[in-house]
Amino acid sequence: MHSGAQGDQDVSDQTRIVGGTNAADGEFPYQISLRWYGQQHFCGGSIIASQWILTAAHCPITDKKDAKVIAGTNSLKSGGDTYEIDQLIRHENYNSTSFANDIMLLKLTKEIKFGKKVATITLPSKNTPGSVELVASGWGYVDNNKKVPEKLQKITVKSLSVEQCQRSDLRRLQRTNPITGKQICTYRNNKSGLCQGDSGGPLANKNTLVGITSWGIPCAKGYPDIFTRVYSYVDWIEKKIKK
Repeated sequence: MHSGAQGDQDVSDQTRIVGGTNAADGEFPYQISLRWYGQQHFCGGSIIASQWILTAAHCPITDKKDAKVIAGTNSLKSGGDTYEIDQLIRHENYNSTSFANDIMLLKLTKEIKFGKKVATITLPSKNTPGSVELVASGWGYVDNNKKVPEKLQKITVKSLSVEQCQRSDLRRLQRTNPITGKQICTYRNNKSGLCQGDSGGPLANKNTLVGITSWGIPCAKGYPDIFTRVYSYVDWIEKKIKK
């Protein structure tokens, strides 16, 4: 699915890491892989409670039976525990054109088994300003040739203020994809960034989840990457989980 821009700079609804490095085993115990029928990775996500995953609304699950959650491994080929999805909760105001409210909760059929390589990540208690060093992780393409990494990738990026992001080269997309305070942008350099497949994965400040990978212009072309700002949705998340 594409939206907004044209040519080789299409806005992509799925993002992967370019210019990253292999994550250490167990370095991101909250990171999960969403896989079609437990086999093919298509999105990331974060463990926020024993039975709950937070991911992006644009991750293309329509039937909970089609996808499974894999936790506890950095490898797409081996290890980890598999969990089935009991409930999909997309944000009621998610917009597939602008990517507004790009957030979704997955309730699992059973509780996650925690250990050294499996743990929750904390929801934020304060907003993230610009110029903060953050870490994104995922199994997205590592280049524009659609090369898939076997090992989980990580990249250190810096947050931009909302105003900086609105004034960036993304401003030509403001009509179709307006940047709002409910999103957080990051940037590193024009050879590093996110690419197809990282969607739904975490943007973290130590053990706090500040963003959900949402969209960008693939891949590592010198534009900021855009995440759903988790702080803006803490009340929504807590309300849904308590139901």
